[in-house]
Amino acid sequence: MRTGSPPRIDPARGLQVPEDSRQFLLAKISSEIRRKGRITYRELLEILLYEPTHGFYTRYLQIGDGPEFHFSTRPIELSPFYGRAFAKRIKELIGSTGLGSQNLNLVALGDGDGTLFGDVARELKKHREIERRLKKTSIELVPRFAAGQARRLEPLGVRVINDSAVNLDRHIDPGSGIFFAHEFLDQLPINRVLNTGNIILERYITLRGSRFVEVNGPLSSPELEEYFQITRPLRSGQSCAVIIDAMRLIKKLSAIIKQGIIIIIDYNVERGGLHDIAHSRFGRGVPLQPETLTNAIGKDITTDVDFEALKLIAGHFGFETIFEASDGDFLKAHLLSILHDRLGPPMKVLVLEKR
Repeated sequence: MRTGSPPRIDPARGLQVPEDSRQFLLAKISSEIRRKGRITYRELLEILLYEPTHGFYTRYLQIGDGPEFHFSTRPIELSPFYGRAFAKRIKELIGSTGLGSQNLNLVALGDGDGTLFGDVARELKKHREIERRLKKTSIELVPRFAAGQARRLEPLGVRVINDSAVNLDRHIDPGSGIFFAHEFLDQLPINRVLNTGNIILERYITLRGSRFVEVNGPLSSPELEEYFQITRPLRSGQSCAVIIDAMRLIKKLSAIIKQGIIIIIDYNVERGGLHDIAHSRFGRGVPLQPETLTNAIGKDITTDVDFEALKLIAGHFGFETIFEASDGDFLKAHLLSILHDRLGPPMKVLVLEKR
């Protein structure tokens, strides 16, 4: 006889991953450091989150509304109403931006279990004049999520591709369209950069004996130099986290989109200005650092998104910001007030247009 549901996994404590996974990941991190001398935070996060057999996202993360899941998301908790409202905003954007008579790509970037795109696709099927012109694609890196999306979305005419959304140029032909990324950018690995004595350096992880330590060195990629040329140089004494894949994504979207829209929805500290995003963190705001590294295994490591930097990057690559507010404001006209009140802490929405 059931005596009650088990408690939801506490994201602050994370999942108690099997010891073989812990040892595998620690050995892989140490091996990479010994091979290269040091690794960037980006390389560290690639291992912790996306290592094919033991990464947190690739193997362990469970997204859904219930006690057996790590966390839920708005599109899941408020399905199908959130997705329907989102689809109605897409319909409005198509009508207001001159896309109404064109064949369009409709592309989801990193949509997890595909609930959002499923609800969006079902709503848009009610509008045949739009539906018949859509080429629908979802790009998802995590194989088990992509397989779940295929079961859920392919009956709705959505092509599901198992790849990083940053590689969308391999799969999407140039043309017009709508591209959306809901809680995607904060999952991407970061580089950590600082200005010390007016010299721009990057933070690395290395080994001192058997102990992980942090050291500074030159920037690991010319793209980081490009990032700060487009946005603004760091001030002396300032440090920040850089989601370089966000710049890569916008740059590639600029080459693909002849005319169209990007919708980005993600978390952002309310006081966050340009370069104010300081680090990745896990649990209750605990920063990922050498001394916390082993405790980060089996946990969701994310970074708030630097929307100020995103706007500058988007402008550089030919996009105009046409909407910037909370997701509550974005969906307000199409979401029942009782559901609007359940949205919780605001997420930020950035809508970019290329004409």
